[in-house]
Amino acid sequence: MNPTEALEKAQAAVAAVRTAGAECWAEQPIEVTLAALELLQIERDDALIESCLRSLVAVGGDGTHVARAHLALRAGRADLARRELDPAVCDPSATAALDQPWLAHQRARADFNLGHAGPSLESLLGLSRRFPHYAPVWFSLGMVLRAIGQLDQAVDAFARAKSMLRESPQSRLQWAITQMLLERPAESLGELDGLVVERPQDPEVHVQRGLCLHMLGQASRSVEAYRQALALAPEHALAHYFLGSALNEQMDTAAARTHLERAIALAPDELDARVELVGLLEQNNELDVAWSVLQQAQQLGRSSPALALETARLERRRGALDAATGHLGQVDPRQLPPRAATGYWFERGLLADRTGAFDDAMSALAEGNRLAAQSPRRTGIDAEAFPGRCRALERWIRAGAPGSAPTANDPPWHNRFQPAFLVGFPRSGTTLLDTILDAHPGVHAIEEKPTVEPVIAELFGSSQGYPDGMAQLSSADIERARRVYAREVERHLGVEPQGLVLDKLPMRILQLPLLLRMFPSAPVLLMVRHPCDVVLSNFMQQYAPNEAFIHFDTLEASARTYDRVMRVWWSMRDAFGPIAHTVRYESLVIQPELELHHACQALGVVFDPATLEVDRRLAGRGRIQTNSYQQVAEPIYRRAAGRWASYRGYFEPLRDWLEPHVVRWGYRWDDEGGAPAESGANQETSND
Repeated sequence: MNPTEALEKAQAAVAAVRTAGAECWAEQPIEVTLAALELLQIERDDALIESCLRSLVAVGGDGTHVARAHLALRAGRADLARRELDPAVCDPSATAALDQPWLAHQRARADFNLGHAGPSLESLLGLSRRFPHYAPVWFSLGMVLRAIGQLDQAVDAFARAKSMLRESPQSRLQWAITQMLLERPAESLGELDGLVVERPQDPEVHVQRGLCLHMLGQASRSVEAYRQALALAPEHALAHYFLGSALNEQMDTAAARTHLERAIALAPDELDARVELVGLLEQNNELDVAWSVLQQAQQLGRSSPALALETARLERRRGALDAATGHLGQVDPRQLPPRAATGYWFERGLLADRTGAFDDAMSALAEGNRLAAQSPRRTGIDAEAFPGRCRALERWIRAGAPGSAPTANDPPWHNRFQPAFLVGFPRSGTTLLDTILDAHPGVHAIEEKPTVEPVIAELFGSSQGYPDGMAQLSSADIERARRVYAREVERHLGVEPQGLVLDKLPMRILQLPLLLRMFPSAPVLLMVRHPCDVVLSNFMQQYAPNEAFIHFDTLEASARTYDRVMRVWWSMRDAFGPIAHTVRYESLVIQPELELHHACQALGVVFDPATLEVDRRLAGRGRIQTNSYQQVAEPIYRRAAGRWASYRGYFEPLRDWLEPHVVRWGYRWDDEGGAPAESGANQETSND
């Protein structure tokens, strides 16, 4: 009986045993039982494996050697398995098994488990050529190829296995896992969705589907999948780790920390969960605790690129730049999967900037952005959506901004809180100002929450209805919009809002026409920074992708996006007149008391000097949800003001887009720092 025939009969035999019981094994030829054992090994069906092994031992002959080898491999004793399968031990006259793949296949598995990847791979490749229709060999070949990093070839091997074994969940699962390792989660999702339907009680399927959704940027759905896995297997360490990682990304710090710590408790030797916890603590600015967890991870005696990267990041934040450079030098980015390589290049760019290696910084950041642009998380993000929103606003303003002016019929605002808005281009200093003002006893800040998007959905059905739909707004619509906004504010604050509520989101600059129709007397703060510094800083960030942030992949794209948004701002200012009080980043870091005094005056609160104290700013604040979390945890510093001057040569090709804004904001293109010019241009916008 050839292996293909044996495999077909083995599939039927496995089904019969599952239905009628283990006694069916006794009715099978030895070749069928050996092939069935390999199928059960793939599917990890422990109960049937045990009954098959007992049957093989009862039959005797070379089946006994195979049974003992399987038992040894299951016990982690590859050395014993290899001895059982040695041709000198097996009786070549006992069965025809030596002329079939069973013994050689298991020898290859044992060799690999003994660390002999080369001989194992060579043997499996030979078997795949000799027995091209024997699926278990292709499955093992896929496992070995994946383990040694030959992922594309592993995908092909698993594809061969699953094409022959469509009823094999493990072949399909391992194919999907390998596709994810190649950063191709979209290809995996359909297979994983099917497996969840077919095997709803298999926690591993839920875990891998959660990981796939997580890679696609669908964090909420991934959390649901991980929770389903844990409902089936509460002690599943990997599910706790992945769930902690997803919750960390959602900024649910407390829950993320709980699951990561549980993963570590369940698997004390688990390195990845410890590294993820270090990253969470660093992002939460708990640097001393992060360092302690990092040292525990280092004591495991194993290295990994992720561990070296987190060590470098912590050393940089501690100011130990040489040590950070040394740890980063341990990482070979060519050996990293794309997501990890992206983080490596951004960290290398930031470190090179801090050490004055500006050309190296620009090169590293360019590579990080190039990899980020290829992320599967970009799938489904419309690259034209954000520019389209800007163009729609400009068209609406040119048409006279219909519906923007409050009417006599608009009801007065009667609520216990006064809304105020903090806007500005990303990386202009809004997070720094927000954390300072949030420390004021008379101010409650909401940091980058979707408070306005539900209002737009309520009024216009979708974002595409804004701003043109404003022309049809009635006074009843305004009242309805205010109720929705108040509901969202209360939801995000967690308490009934009172006093001044500062709603901060940089790109909310594009929503100001609607907000000023809803709240005509609401104070607006506009954060301004030298345009070149803003553009450079956005290029230096590893952002979670959204419709706006995907336009910072190159320095030129960042400059074009800045120009696009600021042209909308100047159009609004020309159409509506003074609508905001300008706070300058450079003034805030050079003379913070004076700049904050004016900002508080614009908000209608009295300046409190204690808001400048770092400990007070962060006390009770919770986790900073923007890329500025590192900067705002330090005392106010000036090193980022005028940073662009070190990269001046890279900005010359961008001059046509940026210089008009540089001049209009009162800066100079040829200055050596970030301070605004001493001119009337500065005064023009200092109190818009």
